[in-house]
Amino acid sequence: MGRGVVRALRARPGFVLALAALVFTLDLVLPPLVLSLTRKPWTYATVNPWLRRLPEYLGSSAPLGEKLDFLSRVAVFWVTAEGPYGVPEWGFSVDTMDLVRFALTAGLVAVYFALWLEARARAAP
Repeated sequence: MGRGVVRALRARPGFVLALAALVFTLDLVLPPLVLSLTRKPWTYATVNPWLRRLPEYLGSSAPLGEKLDFLSRVAVFWVTAEGPYGVPEWGFSVDTMDLVRFALTAGLVAVYFALWLEARARAAP
């Protein structure tokens, strides 16, 4: 089984990387796009301004467990649409664990399609 995965990945490395990048990008872009089209257009998007201080925090004397706990849940960016009375109507945020999940999902989808294409190529006369 492992050899088949390796063979499929080596046969189409560009395809695998392109598909993984596409799936990852869709994971990031599609939710706010759908919300903007079906509910209300987004009015505010930002990248967490605290991320500029990340190297300083990583070099600090804080315990490693505390750093890992914080890094596993820090928001990276968010998009919101302002509703009535200044309250957000909808919001979409991405934290570091979301990025990890998106990357793993993108990798699995890319490997699946590489295996599928490899199986089709081997079955063709």
